[in-house]
Amino acid sequence: MSIQRNQLIQHNWQGLDGVNQGFAEAYYKKLFELDPTLQSLFPAKMQGQIDKLNQTMTTLVDAIDQLESMKPSLRALGQKHYFIYFAEKAHYPLFGEALIETLKQFSGDSWTDETEQAWRHLYQELVEAMLKGALSF
Repeated sequence: MSIQRNQLIQHNWQGLDGVNQGFAEAYYKKLFELDPTLQSLFPAKMQGQIDKLNQTMTTLVDAIDQLESMKPSLRALGQKHYFIYFAEKAHYPLFGEALIETLKQFSGDSWTDETEQAWRHLYQELVEAMLKGALSF
């Protein structure tokens, strides 16, 4: 990814209103609105999942310049999501749409087409790495 794209993502993430609990809760609400059947893939009590998503997003954005070195971990994460959590290839577009819609919601007026394209590009890179791990068996 380009340096400019990375900086745009970092700036957007750092400027979000209500990051932490509010963001992750809104993400899962949007995801389950898009496909209510996905709720069965998650625990009934979501606090742990909410904490994981917040931590993962912050770690990812903070280390975005080292994305290439994170790909082995992303492949392992893809395997885990596939074999333990039963996340299928068809779910990833829904995960991505929920992410983009939630980012847009929390960004308010600072959201631009360029911001959206940067996040979509990052998400595609993440999905490609995770699916390589999930489908490598």
